[in-house]
Amino acid sequence: MLKESKPLRTVLQTILAVRNILGQSGHSGFSVAHTFDGLPQERLPRHRPTLVDPVTGEFVPVDLHWFREHNPSVLTLAAEMLESTHESRCRLRFLRMLAVGRCVKEEAACRLVWSFLDDLQESPRDAMQQLAQCSSSLCNRDLVEEMGRRAMQFRHLATRELAVLRGHPSMDPTSSFARQLDAIGMRFADVLQAYDDGCHTVADTAVKLCRLGGGPGGLAQRGSPASFDGSAAVLRSLRILGAHLGQEMADACAKRRQHALAVSARAGGTHSTVKLRRHWAPVDTSGHTVVVTSDPDIVRQLRWRPALELQDGPEGGSPAGQGGPAEAGEGGEEARAREEREDFVQRVGNLIHGGVEGVYRRDPVTGRWGRRLDGVDGTGGSDILLGGPRPDI
Repeated sequence: MLKESKPLRTVLQTILAVRNILGQSGHSGFSVAHTFDGLPQERLPRHRPTLVDPVTGEFVPVDLHWFREHNPSVLTLAAEMLESTHESRCRLRFLRMLAVGRCVKEEAACRLVWSFLDDLQESPRDAMQQLAQCSSSLCNRDLVEEMGRRAMQFRHLATRELAVLRGHPSMDPTSSFARQLDAIGMRFADVLQAYDDGCHTVADTAVKLCRLGGGPGGLAQRGSPASFDGSAAVLRSLRILGAHLGQEMADACAKRRQHALAVSARAGGTHSTVKLRRHWAPVDTSGHTVVVTSDPDIVRQLRWRPALELQDGPEGGSPAGQGGPAEAGEGGEEARAREEREDFVQRVGNLIHGGVEGVYRRDPVTGRWGRRLDGVDGTGGSDILLGGPRPDI
């Protein structure tokens, strides 16, 4: 299973490439048993200048967080490359599905074409599950010895005990008991054959694992203690690799997700904690709302908005909107002033009525009495004509 696994082969080839690049060497392979244990600490040698505290004169210790961030290990680089491979595989598989679905109209032809293109089902992440199943107890020398002892007991029972029963003078070869002894003897023979096959399979697997690991156990004979010890070391090293690499890939995936969220938040101009992949510009529905609504307050609020925009000036009223440079502080003050004006309109929009002393003027758009949209106050405290004719007008 390990030798034929494409995800595991991708993982091992990636680690080999990273080690060769960092070490500037061309090794065709490394030993598995004693290589994967030190991958989290194996990194490119980078000497940072020693800093001395000018006050105390003592050496300042190196910041390990900075060191790990700027000098990643072989395992971290391999995890990032494998995560990039997984993302590219998912994207390519989706684009293939989209292209086949749109270009091929007939369903039968579409399935036929997809049967040739659907070769990206396996992912480097699948190797983590396979590595997690590796255990040194699979090729244990004690297990093989225990199986050998059990097989010897069954072989003794089948060859001697059953032979004594068959050779007894009172045994009738045509009786049911004789037929039962023959059936039991055949079952014992099958069990012994299964034991022998299992021992041979475990011994062969141990030798193959030693050859896969590239250690000295690959030259050991089948069933020797060296082969079992070497295979146990290879399986233990692969299991440790799966645990460390899985954690590194999870961390790399989390960092990429956070980076994508930060980029989308900056592109959308929002600093909220809402996790959005894309931030679309809000659709202006004020024109439709002012036509269909019958609420005078909503109409007044929507009619006030163009007046505020005219007060701010064309294109936002700031040099930044016209392509010129603008200070961040000035833009913030203008935005705050505009928000204050809008809040004032919302709070006192229904309280602009001048009272019993006011000279009322009716808004031709909303039908409400009070301040007009053209800036006419419509209120006064000297005469109470209630909108009637005046001699000075």
